[in-house]
Order: sequence, then structure tokens, then C-alpha cells
Amino acid sequence: HPYRLVSASESVFQRCAYEINVQSYHGCPQECPITVNGLCDGHGLCMMELNDATHGTPHCYCNTGRGGNDCSEKVHDKHTSSADSDEGSGTGVQIAFLVILLLIFFALVGSIVYMTLQVMRYRKETTETYTAFNAMNTEEIELHAGASRETSF
Repeated sequence: HPYRLVSASESVFQRCAYEINVQSYHGCPQECPITVNGLCDGHGLCMMELNDATHGTPHCYCNTGRGGNDCSEKVHDKHTSSADSDEGSGTGVQIAFLVILLLIFFALVGSIVYMTLQVMRYRKETTETYTAFNAMNTEEIELHAGASRETSF
């Protein structure tokens, strides 16, 4: 392979740029502890926050309900209990919503049943009225026909 010489005006970084992503604990800062379960005991993230309190030092940011330097301790603090109570109120809202939907459903079913009964009652009344009217007309026709027979003899 022939080699190419890089001129003084050409930067090496313009020609050779690589980006490698490797998932490994060894790329993390050494300040974040690694336990048997992994970095930050598998219950947090190793991050560096640039503020005056932490002075830019990396440490474990533990998930909710976990604490300690390496997130291996289970904690139950006021923040966790308020989150649990928030979840409970969310469940209460869901139950109230479900009850309202069920009431609407039963109201609709009741309305459909009521309307069906009304239609059946209306059909029955119409049939009875038509039958009575038809019978009355039949009697009148027979009377009229009988009267015309008597007069024709």
C-alpha cells in the first residue's frame, strides 16, 4: 500500500475522524460505584451535574425508592409516599370515570328498551284500532248489502 503524506496545510483531524460507541462500565467515571448488579447497583444513572453543590463530580442518581451512594438501599421517604398517594388518587379518578361510563351505558340501554316497548305498544294499539275499524266497516257493508238485497226483492 502506498502511503500518503499529509501536508502542513491539511489537518490530520480532517482526514481521520472516528466515533466509537461501546457499552461498558469502564467508560463511566470511577466515582460511580459498580456492584454485583451493575453500575449504580442497576437502580440509577451515573451522571455529572455541573452546579455549585456537586462541583461537577459524577455520582449515582438513584431511581425512585432507591438511595445510598450506589443506589443499593431501599428507601421510603416523603417524596416516595407522596408519589404513591398521587397514584392512588389517579386510581380514584379512573374508578370514577368507569362508574360514569357505566351509568351512561345503562342509561342508553334503558332508553333503547323503553323506546322498543313504546314502539311495540304503538303497533299493538294501531293493530287493534285497525281491526276494530275494519270490523265496523265490514258490519256496515254487510248491513248495507243486506238492506239492498231486501229492497231488491
